[in-house]
Amino acid sequence: MAYLIRRRKSLDAEIRRILAAQLRHATRLLDHWADDPRASVHRARLTFKRIRAVLRLIRPGAAYIYRVEDAVFGGLGHDLARARDLESALQAARLLESRLPTQSCRNALRRLQRSLERRVAREYSHDLPRVMARARETLAAAARRVPDMPLQQLRRKDVRQGVASTLGRCTTAGAQAALSWNAGDLHRWRIQVKYLYHQSQLMQQMLPGWAQEAGPVLKGIGQQLGQHHDLVLLDLLGSQPDGLGRDSHWASIRGVALEARDALAAAALAAGTSRCTLGPAPPA
Repeated sequence: MAYLIRRRKSLDAEIRRILAAQLRHATRLLDHWADDPRASVHRARLTFKRIRAVLRLIRPGAAYIYRVEDAVFGGLGHDLARARDLESALQAARLLESRLPTQSCRNALRRLQRSLERRVAREYSHDLPRVMARARETLAAAARRVPDMPLQQLRRKDVRQGVASTLGRCTTAGAQAALSWNAGDLHRWRIQVKYLYHQSQLMQQMLPGWAQEAGPVLKGIGQQLGQHHDLVLLDLLGSQPDGLGRDSHWASIRGVALEARDALAAAALAAGTSRCTLGPAPPA
């Protein structure tokens, strides 16, 4: 069913419905992860972020539930992060290849890609089965908790306040990223942008004007910051001695990567000045 809070339905029932649906989806992904490990990891982590966006939405009226469940799903996402980070660096390398100035640079980058592919294969074959088994147990326990969550006192003003809280965090993180251009600050801003984007989906009926305006802008910023983060990961892995850190072509490759990374940061920061991502809370 739809990932949105329907206006004319009971709010606590809607929150339970959305959480239960996301948990069922995540469970199906983990049950069949071996069919397509890379896609399953990516989609499962996305589902965990959607769940955490719901939890942030209800935090003003259900702080205890937020603290308990957010820690659970944050841990699940962290468990899958290593495999996804390696895959993200590979994606950045593929996008970067066509921009390199010489064939020798492209050949060097392909050597790094082959090294990353081997590391990804080891991650998926050795560590991931154990991680997935533990994650399925965690999801089953979370699904059992949903029907008994004390959400009856939750009010619509609470979820509107939840959006305002996320918007405030997103604004603060974006301002810090604009000042520093630091990779860590840009990544922290990206996290808040993603939560706010998911909340714009959830609030399509409750805050239609804001959600329709903010959603596409937030999605675009999130994609730009995601590509930026992928290039940061590629730089970190490529600079290691077992990457290309000792290769004579690495300086040229790294220069192109840093140029692309800075362009993505500039585009995201420019879009971040939009009035739907900065400023006062969306209207009730």
